[in-house]
Amino acid sequence: MRRIFLAAVLLVSFMGQAQFNVAGELKNYEQKPVILRVYDNGIIKFLTKVETDKNGKFMYKVPFAYNGLMHIELGNNAYQLISDNSDIDFTLNVNDPIKKIDFKKGEVNQALAKYNEYKAYLDIRDNMLSALESFYNSGQPFYEAIVKEKQRINNLKPVEIKNSNLNYYLNTQQLLDTYANSTKPEEVKKEILNHLANDGIEMESFGFLQPFVTQYLSNSVKGAQTLEGAKENLKSSVDQLLDKVGEETARAQSILLTVINMLQGSNFKDVAKEYKSRAESLTCEITPELKQLLQGDKNIQVGKKVPNIVFDKAVKGKKSLYDIKADKKLILFWGSWCGHCKREMPFVKEFYKGFKKSGGEIVAFAVDLNKNDYEEWVKDAGWYNYSDLLKWDSPVIKEFGINGTPTFILVDKNNKVIKTGSRVSEFVDLSN
Repeated sequence: MRRIFLAAVLLVSFMGQAQFNVAGELKNYEQKPVILRVYDNGIIKFLTKVETDKNGKFMYKVPFAYNGLMHIELGNNAYQLISDNSDIDFTLNVNDPIKKIDFKKGEVNQALAKYNEYKAYLDIRDNMLSALESFYNSGQPFYEAIVKEKQRINNLKPVEIKNSNLNYYLNTQQLLDTYANSTKPEEVKKEILNHLANDGIEMESFGFLQPFVTQYLSNSVKGAQTLEGAKENLKSSVDQLLDKVGEETARAQSILLTVINMLQGSNFKDVAKEYKSRAESLTCEITPELKQLLQGDKNIQVGKKVPNIVFDKAVKGKKSLYDIKADKKLILFWGSWCGHCKREMPFVKEFYKGFKKSGGEIVAFAVDLNKNDYEEWVKDAGWYNYSDLLKWDSPVIKEFGINGTPTFILVDKNNKVIKTGSRVSEFVDLSN
């Protein structure tokens, strides 16, 4: 609890400290949404949603000091920036296949861009050019051009990284790559355990907590001969990790949250359920993220009344989910970017014909950023369509505990859960 309290004090103190601007000029991305996210306790969090102007420009003043990784989402593309509490200004052509960002302000990002460019040249030299060189003979013009380019790259001056945060970021990335290619799982687990127990707050703010936990879990199941054996290895490893870090700390709770999210979308759902029970039994102050996960699960249990979805604008004359009266309602969470959702949509439309006649109604919530992206798929559907255009940052998504699309939740006339599923075929017996 002490660590959670300290984090809260630090956050409040930061609010009064230096502010900085994040600005960009995004070519071919005019009047479209930009989502900014930062890390808190190792969990990525929504910061703001802004829209570019008619020239593709946007600007946001971050209201607190922040050292760490920032995520910028533009439609279906995401980019990473590093913040050191100074202004960031960049240009980007979203149609550029290389997706190169040019930084006008932000020394740490300028240094990172130069470093990445230098590393890219080394990769070209060691892989592409060396491979091409073997196909040509000495004296041929193209061979000589290859040799000349390799020599030019050899003469490039290595990029020196002076910023300590950037050094940590690059070194940790390299370390994770080494772990991913290691053939010694027990050694990797031991090293990761030490990192998760002893590294500073940079691990959280640069988004490395989840990759470390992912590698830890992956190495925990290596060598297991059966699913049951893998489960036992997982539980033993996670228990050891939580004990080492200190179960009541904010970091351990972020680890627990990460473990649950990863396992419940895999073949280890029953293990995830065990750790949810363990989280619920904690007697300390629980972090908001972990509390939200646990509450979201409870909100869609069979027999439970689901939270209301209040529309920011009336949909077909209705102001909320509760305002829509029907014998049964099928709530659909989907996204226009989701291949499974789009393949499911024709079957949902066919299902709706009988479901509507039997007194049912569909309320579809689009997990999207742009209304134009999803409207094309449901413009002739006839049911209720809504989105708050915040994608996975939507408070509705968190309230309903949605972690995958499509998700269907069938409720009765009192908005109590009857059944949940991931395919409309699971509800065909209710369509007539």
